[in-house]
Amino acid sequence: MLEIGLLASTLGIGWIDWLTGAELNLAIFYLMPIVGAGWASSRRSAVFHGFAAAVCWFVADISLRTDEYLLVPLWNAFTGLFIFVGLGLLIAVVRSNQADLKASLDRERRLVHTDATTGLPNSRAFMKELAGQGEQKHAGPIGVIFLDLDNFKRVNDDFGHAEGDAVLREVGRALRAAVRRDDVAARIGGDEFAILALDVDRVALREIAARIVTAIEALGRRYPGTGLGASVGLCHLEAAPSDLDQMLRLADQAMYAAKTEGKGRVHE
Repeated sequence: MLEIGLLASTLGIGWIDWLTGAELNLAIFYLMPIVGAGWASSRRSAVFHGFAAAVCWFVADISLRTDEYLLVPLWNAFTGLFIFVGLGLLIAVVRSNQADLKASLDRERRLVHTDATTGLPNSRAFMKELAGQGEQKHAGPIGVIFLDLDNFKRVNDDFGHAEGDAVLREVGRALRAAVRRDDVAARIGGDEFAILALDVDRVALREIAARIVTAIEALGRRYPGTGLGASVGLCHLEAAPSDLDQMLRLADQAMYAAKTEGKGRVHE
């Protein structure tokens, strides 16, 4: 529909150009559908509408001449073709470059807040989410889970760092599978992960943590002799405090208590 509308505009301008006679030059008006084609469509469309504008200009010009010389209208048409097509291509290139630049900027923004190995949000994104919830003073119950992999170094030592990265990716998938849709799971750094859960009761929070421990325990069986597992700490409050960083610290302390108790478990 857009192409038809642009072509109709070009033909309409050509008709008006013929009606107004040779005294009034309407070349500038031919540029409007060409600019529209280059901006909204493609380079091919810009070339097509530039050619169509040149043809309309030529037909209007030659039909108004009483002499038999075609050199002047042909030269005008050639000049118009060069200008119309050139402008259309320029607009199309600018539009394409703008779209590429926007895509690159969006990609860079995602990378700044995304962990490259797991695809989860990174610590910066997680802390930003914590700060945002603190500023909004979330009224409902809130929970934070802090997770540290047990004996992850042994995986790197016995199976290599490439396999260690594969483990981290699997942990990322396990976290995404265990949390609810609106929960935020992130890799804090190294082999540490955290989850922010809003409007969650204590039982549901423990169920999320238990699913994670079970999933990573199953993953550990693929690396015999390493003792790969997960120690998880929880912090749950009925309403968000003004300092949500404190919840993360409490969940971190609970995680260390889980390690002290023997690893591979949940502590609150």
